[in-house]
Amino acid sequence: MCKICKNLSICFVLLLKLVLVNAQKLPIKQNNGLWVPANIKINGNADEWDNKFQAYNHATDLFYTLANNDAFIYLIVHAEDPDVITTISTYGFTFGIQVEKNANANKNLIVIQFPLFDFKNGIPIFSLYKAGAAIDTSASVEQTIMTGNNKLLQQKHKIIIVNGVAALDTLSIYNDKGIKVAESFDNKRTYTLEMAIPLKYIKQLTGDVSKFSYHMLINGRETANIPFNTPPGGFTPEEQKGVDALYARINKRYARTDFWGEYTLAKKP
Repeated sequence: MCKICKNLSICFVLLLKLVLVNAQKLPIKQNNGLWVPANIKINGNADEWDNKFQAYNHATDLFYTLANNDAFIYLIVHAEDPDVITTISTYGFTFGIQVEKNANANKNLIVIQFPLFDFKNGIPIFSLYKAGAAIDTSASVEQTIMTGNNKLLQQKHKIIIVNGVAALDTLSIYNDKGIKVAESFDNKRTYTLEMAIPLKYIKQLTGDVSKFSYHMLINGRETANIPFNTPPGGFTPEEQKGVDALYARINKRYARTDFWGEYTLAKKP
């Protein structure tokens, strides 16, 4: 197998094992309501949740928690796979709310899209991968990488798109409409995104609702078709496996993936 393909395959397998270990005890969807912690802050980390999540969805490779209080719906999503993080940071994440369960994005009543990246300003290149014996993963280096990655987020992601709510469309992340978002990397190079959406916007469309369906989407784009220069005589079987694995990773980076679930509003304890 060619050296590059082999290294990429090893990196992919190690990352997959790490995610599977963390996710194996979680359900694939959260259905139960959860009251938010009293010390909740929308700051792009899961400290208030003890860095634990309610579900891990295999279709999107996302850990997540939905919660509410009397005023807001809260969502926190967490990604550990570098390719998934790259897709979100480049093409964005969408959270949609439906009153009746319907696996159709066009039925979403309220849609929040963030981050929304402006390609005219250049694609953000984050340091995400840990592979190879020469890679320095000391605490000081990881701190520097985390700071650099978060600086890029602040520079590139400043716009929220809202559909379905009158008088709301394109918002700054510093808006005064009550819709809050925050994102950050930690020193393990994993990514967390938080959203808070006022319940009043949902009630404007539905009245008092105790349960709703939700739609989560990693926007992505169509799968990539990037040709390799085939050597004379073609690839050996081992090399072909490496090429196939690399194609799978490239397509994963560009993939549009989503899922639906149902959430019942929690009552104050």
